[in-house]
Order: sequence, then C-alpha cells, then structure tokens
Amino acid sequence: MKFLPFIWRQLTRNKLRTALTAGAIGLAVALVCLLLTMPAGMDALLDDVASNSRIVVHNEAGLVYPLPYSYLQKIRAKQGVVAAASWTWFGGAFREEKGVEFPNFAIEPDPIGVVWEDWGIDPKQLEDFRRNRDAALVGRGTLDANQWKIGDLVTLKSTVFPLELQFRIVGEIPSARAPHFWFQREYLDQALRAATGNGLDILGTVWVRVDDPARMVAAAKITAGDAAKANGKSCIQVHGGMGFTAEVDAHLYLKRAIVLDTWFGSVDDHSEAVAITL
Repeated sequence: MKFLPFIWRQLTRNKLRTALTAGAIGLAVALVCLLLTMPAGMDALLDDVASNSRIVVHNEAGLVYPLPYSYLQKIRAKQGVVAAASWTWFGGAFREEKGVEFPNFAIEPDPIGVVWEDWGIDPKQLEDFRRNRDAALVGRGTLDANQWKIGDLVTLKSTVFPLELQFRIVGEIPSARAPHFWFQREYLDQALRAATGNGLDILGTVWVRVDDPARMVAAAKITAGDAAKANGKSCIQVHGGMGFTAEVDAHLYLKRAIVLDTWFGSVDDHSEAVAITL
C-alpha cells in the first residue's frame, strides 16, 4: 500500500474536518510563537520607553490650560534636569479658510539642541534659528505637505492672539513624521507687547531632558498610582458611597486602580528606588 495516496484520500474525504483540524493546528502554532516572542518584545518596548530621557510637564488640569512662564525656571532648577524648553501654542493658520493645518509653537531656541538631541537637527540651522528673531524650524512632513523649502517666507495668522506674523524658514526637523513649526518665543513676546502692551507671561507645556530616565519613570509611576487611587476614592465619595453597590461602577475603577498599582512595581518599590538615587 502506498501511504501518500491513502493519506490524501483521508484528507479529502471530509474537507470540513480537514480544514478545522488544519486551522486548530495553525492556531496552536501561532499562539506558541506569540507567547514565546511576547516577553522579548515587551522587554524591548519597555527598555525603549525607559531609555527616553525626555519628559513633558503640563498643567494638572490638562494640556489646554497654561502655566505661568515663571514655572520654567523652577523646573530648570530641579535636581536631575539637564535642560528644559517650553512650548506655547500659537494656533497659526497658513491658509485662513482651512484653519490650523499643522502644530506651531513659540519656543526658546537655546535648549533645543539638548532637549531634542536625538532628533539630529543640523547645528548650523540651530545657530541660524538662535541668531534670527523671525526664524522658523519646520518639520519635514510640513515642509513636504506645503512644498516649502529653507529660505522661504511664511505668514501665519494666529487663532489665539491678535497677530499675523511672518517667518523665514532657516532649518528643518529631519523627520517625515514631524509636523512641528517652531519659532522664537521672544518674537511672539515682542509682537504682543507692540500690539497689546502686554507680553507673553504664560506657557503651554515644558519639555525636559533629564539625567536619569529610570528615576523619572519611577517618579511617574508613583504619581500615577497615587492619583488613580485618590480619584477612585473621590469618585465613590462624590456618589455618597454608592460605588460599593451594584448601582454604579465607580467601585470597579477603584479596584482596577488598586490592582494596576502593583504592576511593574508598587508605589513603595518605586519610592525606595527614587530615594536611593537622591
């Protein structure tokens, strides 16, 4: 007896059974491969996140709420801060009928090379940005989308301030995924003083380069864990304790916050890690 014709007849005799069997085997192999590779993939992802030594600081109420500009100096004075630069949303529209098509921010020019050193911005272009008050650094994606090039003059009309400012592009942020349009904060401050008599005394967010990413990750974990549990307890209190009944799901969020607080180390573990570095 020849085995191959025999096997083939058995496989084709009930095609549905064969398809289901093959699918079950394929699914089992796929799950084994996934489970074998997932730990390495997660470790690589976490290592990449933990190695990022740039963090962002914003108002605790949310990104849309500004901070006093004086906070920038307070942040720069903190232990572990290498450099810090602020972003202030300008909301400039290149084509007024289309509104804001790309994010544009006022920024201090000096810290850019340190805070975003991994972006590979040309040092000569950074120097031109520092020297020229109306200079702009533009992401490659925005340059390509608008067919701009270095040396072009661009006018943006703000949707936040009563201003229409002209900028000269002196450099690019070398990433096709970078939509940013940066210009000097001093330029916006002086234009506001000329137009309204008041300068720019607020900022939107602060981007910070730190010397020890692991310590910053631990501090963020402490803050997030405490905040999640505090919010869950406050929610239950607001509902008069009803969260412990089946009428609302507030208690479920608190339980989830308590469980998630133990993931990747508890608050106590990270507090000890931070204390060791101080």
